This record gives sequence, structure tokens and C-alpha cells, in this order.
Amino acid sequence: MKYLLSILFILSLAVFFVFFSHEDPGFVVIGRGNWVVETSLSVFMTLLTLAGLTVYALLKFIGYVWHFPKLFLEKRHTQKTNEALLRATSSLLQDKWRKAELILTKSASISDVGLIHYLGAAYAAYQQQEPGRAEEYLAEARLLAEQNSLPVELFAAKLQLQHQLLPSARQSAQTAYELAPKQEEVLALLYQVHLQLAEWEDLLNLLPELRKRKVLASEVLQQLEQQASIAFIQQTLQQDRKQMSVVWDNLPKTARLKPDVLKVYVNHLFIKGDIDIAEQLIRETLKYHWEEELVVLYGALETVNTAQQISQAESWLKNHHDDAVLLTTLGRLCVRSRSWAKAKQYLDTSVIQTPNPIVYQLLGDLSIKMGEPETAMRYYQQGLSLVLKDTDIAPVNELQYL
Repeated sequence: MKYLLSILFILSLAVFFVFFSHEDPGFVVIGRGNWVVETSLSVFMTLLTLAGLTVYALLKFIGYVWHFPKLFLEKRHTQKTNEALLRATSSLLQDKWRKAELILTKSASISDVGLIHYLGAAYAAYQQQEPGRAEEYLAEARLLAEQNSLPVELFAAKLQLQHQLLPSARQSAQTAYELAPKQEEVLALLYQVHLQLAEWEDLLNLLPELRKRKVLASEVLQQLEQQASIAFIQQTLQQDRKQMSVVWDNLPKTARLKPDVLKVYVNHLFIKGDIDIAEQLIRETLKYHWEEELVVLYGALETVNTAQQISQAESWLKNHHDDAVLLTTLGRLCVRSRSWAKAKQYLDTSVIQTPNPIVYQLLGDLSIKMGEPETAMRYYQQGLSLVLKDTDIAPVNELQYL
């Protein structure tokens, strides 16, 4: 294309010259000694152009002949390395790992694409369970990659993760993350490494970027956030309970509002004796997420102000007046405050909504406190009937023992 444009340019100049020399062609006289040559300017310019093109073509030809041996050797060299790469690829596809590794390493130093050779050799070495040799090849690949080492780190991390070399995979993935912190493939790889290494704090710190880049579906991210939060809390409880409050405060707000996450932390507070903090957390969470297990747990908290708990639970009846669990919780709280009549009313309403052996037992215990043993016996029998019905055990006929 370059030569074609040059010829067109020269022809254009010739046409331009002929057009302006039509009326006055001019003349050129060249003399040397007894020789004198006289011609028109247009003929002289044409001959000069042809002479220039001839000299240029001759120089190009001489240059080609001069460099022909080198070009031939380079072409032969490229052909040999391509053949080696082809044979190595064929061996990899046939699972001939050792053969592929030898071919790739032998030809890597003389190949223009030595990076590919070393990466292929590393893959073959990993397949032979030789991580030491594989790391040597990856190190050579990193040297060849120079400033563009991201593909090498990604490839290394995937191989190491595949073969459960998790510390090495973490290092490679972290290096890739430092090179390209916003790339989706890098984020997905780093999240998998954190997950397998149970690095819950690091995983939670990575979640905002995963969400922003839409690396995972929203439902998966929510499940992952809940799983990581619960595991991080449990890990902290095992390693350093004193740091639990700091860990809780640093959890994402969306995680702290999840009932399953809150239950783990509240159980810790319950055991520790921080009942008032637990009560406040449950109360705040139930504003956004109504969870029956949290309602039960709320009733089990023995705060210093049971009347306030009753008042709070009764306010929830406005939106959950048919909730048997809430009614049972109110019954428990009223029993604790020795409000027998009120407790019986809530428990009776609860058992009408949803018959439950535990509620019948609570009613029986309450009847005994109220001095009504016959009523208590009736409640116990009703609860026992439900248990026997659920377990498919036939009721005992008392007459056969008389």
C-alpha cells in the first residue's frame, strides 16, 4: 500500500508538470568536454524520474539479497518453534504431561512466545503433581511478562486453586487484585480464594466491590453475606470473645439486620449476660424483619424491666394480632410479671390460633400457680394428646389396667 501511494504521488507530479509545460516545454543542456546533450525539460524530468526509480529498486534488491540469509534463518527458527508448540499442544490434549513439559521447556528460550511455553509447562507440571517445577516455570513467565503480568497471575491463581494450593493461590490472586482491582475476573477469583480459606473478614470487605461490579447475582451475594457474617462471628467467639462487640459494629448494616446473623450474636450476649443490649438489638431488628425465632428469643430475655418488654410486645400486636408465637411470648412475659389472668388470656388465644403442646404445658403450669389443679390436668392431657398424635402413638386405654 505504501509503494502504491508513492507511485501515485509521482505520477501525479508528472501529470502536473506536463500540464504546465505544454505551452513552454523549456530545454535542458548538459555539456562535458566535447559532448553536449540538449533535450526538452519534460523529457529530462521523465528520464530523471525513471532513473531514480531504477536506483531505488536496485538498492531494495541489494538489501534483500544482503539480508536473505538472516531472514531465512529467522523464518526457519519461527517454523521450528511453531512446530514444537504444536507438538506440545497435541501432547497436552492427550494428557501426555511429561512429554509436553519437556518440549515446551526445551523450546521456550528460543521462541518469540516463550511466555506461552512456560505457562503450558507450568500447567503440565501441576498435572503431574509437581508444584515445585510449576512455580519455577511461572517465575520465568513473570520475567517474560514484565509489565503485563496480570494474565500470568490469573493463570497461576486458577491452577493453584484447582490443585488446592490455597496459600499460593491467595498470593497470586492478591497480586492480580493489586494490578487490576476493578476487573470482574480478578474479583471472582479472589472471592473464591477467600471463601475456601475461610477468610471471612476479607470476604466481607470484598463484598461491596463484588456488588458494585455485579460479579455475582444479588441473591447469591445476600446468601454469601449472611454466611460470611455468621462464620466470622463464630470464628471470633472461638478465638477472641473480647473483640466480639468490635466485630459486630464493623459488620455491614445489611448483615446485622438479618435474623439468622442476629440470633448468633444475641445468643452470645445472652450467655455473657448483656441482656439489655440483646433486647435492644432484637427490638430494632423486628422493626424491619419479623422473625418468629427472634420473637421467642425476646420472650426468653429476663430484663430488669419486664413491664416494658410486655408493653413493647403488645405494640407489635397491632400488625401481628393473629401471631400465635407473639401471643405465647406475651403469655411468658406476663407469667414472669405474675400477671396470671393476662397471661392465661394470651396463652388461651395462642393455643386457639395454633394448638401447641408447649403452650398447653405453659397453661397447665399457670393453672397450678393459680390454684386450679383440675384445669391444669386438662391442659396437660390436651398437650399430651397432641404429642401422641404427632408421633403416631396410640393413646393408652386406662381401663385395661383396672
